[in-house]
Amino acid sequence: MLANCLQCDYIDPNSCAICAKGLYRNNTGHCVACSGNCIECRAPSVCSECKAGFTLKQGFREGECIACAHPCATCIDSPYHCLTCASGTARLGWTCRNTARYVFSFVLTENASNVLVNIRPIKDGILQILNSNNEEDVIFSTFATGSTVISGTGQTNGDIFVAANTFQNGLANGIPGTTYTPSNVNVRVEGASQE
Repeated sequence: MLANCLQCDYIDPNSCAICAKGLYRNNTGHCVACSGNCIECRAPSVCSECKAGFTLKQGFREGECIACAHPCATCIDSPYHCLTCASGTARLGWTCRNTARYVFSFVLTENASNVLVNIRPIKDGILQILNSNNEEDVIFSTFATGSTVISGTGQTNGDIFVAANTFQNGLANGIPGTTYTPSNVNVRVEGASQE
């Protein structure tokens, strides 16, 4: 029997008819390994099933296996349609979001009622500092009276430490679209380890 052959050809016993999984029958009748990212194939790079971390193009049943985009651990139809996520991230729809967050607080020398009236431009300005248009990236949780202390949390799909530094440095120049320049800005990262 031929190596890795599940069933020999009836006419030519030196030729394989059905190869084991992960192999394909070449034109000489021998079983040859699929390319590195295929589980099943019918030619070197004509895959019908990909290894974890790879996917076929959307709408194709066969073809080349494409690597999933980080932070997707596994994906389907597109490198960006995540089924499972890398460590430190969690799935939200078809994307993986960082589960780490930065916790912030800063002071505005304004009373709370003035700040509440201007909360929309303050939030828009903070999102502008972060180069984000996702409302959920910044959540305010506390307002104090007198010299207003604002605190909350932030998220990012990118590097959480870079986002936290960008946020802290950006606030030092004032909140875009407002007359506010925060003081006593404190930012720390929770739920992530810096590698």
